[in-house]
Amino acid sequence: MAARPPPPNLVVNLFSHYGLLKKIKINENKKMRLSFFFILFLMTNTALCLTVVLDPGHGGFDRGAAYGSAQESKIVLMLGQKVKEYLEQEKLKVMLTRSKDEFVSLKKRVQLSKKYEGDLFVSLHANASSDQRAYGLEFFLTPNKRSASFASPNSTKAVANTSANIDTSTDDAIELSKTKDVSKILKDIKLNIQSKKSLKLSRTLQNDLPGNIKQAPFYVLTQTQMPSVLIEVGFLSHPKDNKKLMNEEYRNDLALKIADSIKRYTRANYPAANLLDENTPTPR
Repeated sequence: MAARPPPPNLVVNLFSHYGLLKKIKINENKKMRLSFFFILFLMTNTALCLTVVLDPGHGGFDRGAAYGSAQESKIVLMLGQKVKEYLEQEKLKVMLTRSKDEFVSLKKRVQLSKKYEGDLFVSLHANASSDQRAYGLEFFLTPNKRSASFASPNSTKAVANTSANIDTSTDDAIELSKTKDVSKILKDIKLNIQSKKSLKLSRTLQNDLPGNIKQAPFYVLTQTQMPSVLIEVGFLSHPKDNKKLMNEEYRNDLALKIADSIKRYTRANYPAANLLDENTPTPR
């Protein structure tokens, strides 16, 4: 009697937008039916493939902007924790660069975004200005040309500590060989794609949260390797903004709008990527 042929192999690759997340191999007939429904579940729940990194700014001895009893570091931490809660209800994986009132360096924040293999990076801050008429939300992106001149002219906080917050490095002065030229071109293409996605994310946020989109070479934006945006959620130097950000109900509503915008962005820009491995031999 001829031996029964081995069951067919099915390999499913789960991708994030930046590469392979996990490879699932199914090779037992008795599990095929269960696995089939599991695959369908994954394909209709693309959020499971995504990781959002939330970055509440400052912390610990670095209070950020402070006006009266309002402290930036505490406000954005509470806001970040609430955004995380709302996103997790939507089955998104969410990681915080800090989850308590502690100092985390800018370099460490970037390292954490890589460690968490984030697909999106959202940094949360509160603004301040010497002009107390300045108010409202602002969304910051990395400029195409990294220059301190892109820092917001209306924000004292944006330019006050350029050595810590702004990336002044440049690749333009480096002489490159032909091989390095190709690498630089590929890097520029990737950065261009990343910039466009960051702009899309900012515009999605702007739909729910009216505010200005600006450019500034903040370190956490220039050094992260994923679509990223820095949100200034209001001006603590403006009496009305200050009062609103100190109100828990307002913060919760703001967190919900940020979470809803991120959810809409992921659904629109990260289609199901659970694909059959084209390199897998066809079963005979």
